Amino acid sequence: MGPVKAAALALEFGFIVGGAVTIGVLLGRYLDGMFGTEPFILLGGLLGGLGLSFYVMYLIYQWQK
Repeated sequence: MGPVKAAALALEFGFIVGGAVTIGVLLGRYLDGMFGTEPFILLGGLLGGLGLSFYVMYLIYQWQK
């Protein structure tokens, strides 16, 4: 793997983690505001975003083999 491809893969991982966590947190905050369950759904969204990002990174890793 060349340096450009490695840099692109690292940048892709960063965007995946950042995007999934951001969406999970924003959705969790919104749902907490609707149901008045602060901070439980927020924490669930955070953990869900992290779990989803690790799963997608695993899929990309398997595809790169």
